[in-house]
Amino acid sequence: MSQARALIWVQHLLGIGHLRRAASLARALAERDFDVLLVSGGMPLKGLDLGAAKFEQLPPLRATDASFSTLADAGGEAPDSAFRAMRRDRLLGLYRAHRPEAIITEMYPFGRRKFAAELLPLLEAAHQSRPKPAIFASVRDILTERRDPARNSEMARLALRWYRAVLVHGDPELIPFEGELSGDRADFPSYPLHRLYRRGRPRRGRMAARARLSSRPAAAWSAPISCRRRSKRAN
Repeated sequence: MSQARALIWVQHLLGIGHLRRAASLARALAERDFDVLLVSGGMPLKGLDLGAAKFEQLPPLRATDASFSTLADAGGEAPDSAFRAMRRDRLLGLYRAHRPEAIITEMYPFGRRKFAAELLPLLEAAHQSRPKPAIFASVRDILTERRDPARNSEMARLALRWYRAVLVHGDPELIPFEGELSGDRADFPSYPLHRLYRRGRPRRGRMAARARLSSRPAAAWSAPISCRRRSKRAN
């Protein structure tokens, strides 16, 4: 049986936490016989432990300060439309070459809105592919606070439109991801990944029992995202 293929997209802006998290996921999947390609759009990091996973670097971007409002390339220049198009085309080319059966985007659509210009074409290409790959969002258990209810609604809309499930890096007994979206709330079946990082066979738990992690991602992650809007009367 050929290996199941997975593509992971990640963009770190100042620190390296998102990249480390994506690398941990890539290693864990590779240990379970996935052919994993990790695609990074942040500044290169030497010595990143990928295990048996593969790595590709997009033309890098970083945040200029902690406000994350301005991006710059490796030379400190603001990215123009040509630079953005180069990243988009490179990502689409990697997708078509790797032909993944599963796509994982780190943080998006619950963050990284500035990279929609490259991610939405990827998601559109994936949905038009046959067979269509399963698409997942990978998030930490605590999201950045959004004071604008419209932003929460937009995140929920994108997740429902493009994604099959949310993979959460945390323990639901400590902080449930379902409580992180306020305003027009969206309840997503989510799968905690803390068990996946343990070496050896995954233990019987919510990840193993509900997600059925195996060598075939289409079967492994078959639970759809569901959303239930709560009216103002529901408290």
